[in-house]
Amino acid sequence: MNNDAGKVDPEMISVLEICRDVELSCAKLYRYFAEIFSSHQEMAELWRKTVREEENHARQFVLAIKLCDEQIIDTLSLDGSTAKNMLNVVKSMHDEARKNKPSILDSLRTAIKLEEDLALFHMTTAANFVAESHKKLFSAMMNADKNHVEELREFYQRQLAV
Repeated sequence: MNNDAGKVDPEMISVLEICRDVELSCAKLYRYFAEIFSSHQEMAELWRKTVREEENHARQFVLAIKLCDEQIIDTLSLDGSTAKNMLNVVKSMHDEARKNKPSILDSLRTAIKLEEDLALFHMTTAANFVAESHKKLFSAMMNADKNHVEELREFYQRQLAV
């Protein structure tokens, strides 16, 4: 999907909005995990931290949407169908978790799989920026988050050892 010079591409904005919603849906799922594991302090804090990081990712998409009229994005590597499918996957995972309360290990496995699948949905991967400075800006924002999938994996390994 190309962004023609001087024109705001409504399809690009739509895909960015769906990507934002994917991140917010992940935050909602992780917030639920924090609630159901609130008695396990370390686990609940990991989920709350992960919620904050997902919300930060969503804010990056909001910023990109606001900057669309400035033509900072040349193309997106995602299309609307792919983005909608991922949003549906996340919502289904959340619905399933609410129907069948997961164990700590199951919640971690779910999140690890989800985070691996979401790699394409981060701003720095989804967008091809017009200027290197824009790419660096969004990369810096992403780097502000520690690699939370690694933290989830480490916590999972520690739980297996218990």
